[in-house]
Parts: sequence; C-alpha cells; structure tokens
Amino acid sequence: ESDMIEKIARLATHMRALRFKPETSDLKRIIYREGSDAGSLLFAILASGAALNEVLKRSHDLRRWQPPAMPFAGADVMALGIPAGPRIGAILALAETDWIDADFPADKVQQAAFLHEAAKAV
Repeated sequence: ESDMIEKIARLATHMRALRFKPETSDLKRIIYREGSDAGSLLFAILASGAALNEVLKRSHDLRRWQPPAMPFAGADVMALGIPAGPRIGAILALAETDWIDADFPADKVQQAAFLHEAAKAV
C-alpha cells in the first residue's frame, strides 16, 4: 500500500511539473520512468484535468505502447574511450534523458549522437 501511495505521489509531482496539460510524449516519459500500471496511468491522465473523451483516447493509445529498453549501456560509453568510473553513469543518465526527451527514437545514428553529445558534456 505504501508503494502505491509513493507512486501516486510521484505521478502527481510529474503532473504538476507538466502544468496538468500532458502530451502523449509526456505520458510515455512517465510510463517509462514509473511503469505502465493502468490504474496509476489513468489517475495521472485524470489528474491532468483532461476531458473524459481525451482520457479514454489517451488510455487506449498508451495501452498499446511498450516502453523500449534503454538503447545504450556502459560498454557503449567505454567503447568511446571513456575509462570505467562514475563518469560512465553520468554520461548514460544524460544520454537517456536526451533519448527520452526526443520521444524514444529507434534510429541507431540518433542514439549514437545522444551518447557522443553526453560524453562531450560530462
């Protein structure tokens, strides 16, 4: 029960950050980070103040969406010549954020660009 309360609190925080007007890409971000529990997702959409028909449309669209696995790992960063250490995690975190913000592109060239840019920035 406390896990569900914590999850609802995190979802409410996400929704406040979105000013209660989430786009589908925003909801995908939440699903990727928090999981695809249908009840929690519906709560998040309803908390956004969306009209019932919008809630139904989005829940239908998002039920079919499967969050992809993060496309890079520490070995990919090390292949860029970065030595093992905490910098690897920081690079991965930044690349993952950029990949999520771009709506999870599957294009390998774009994914590699996220990793290279993150390595330059960290």
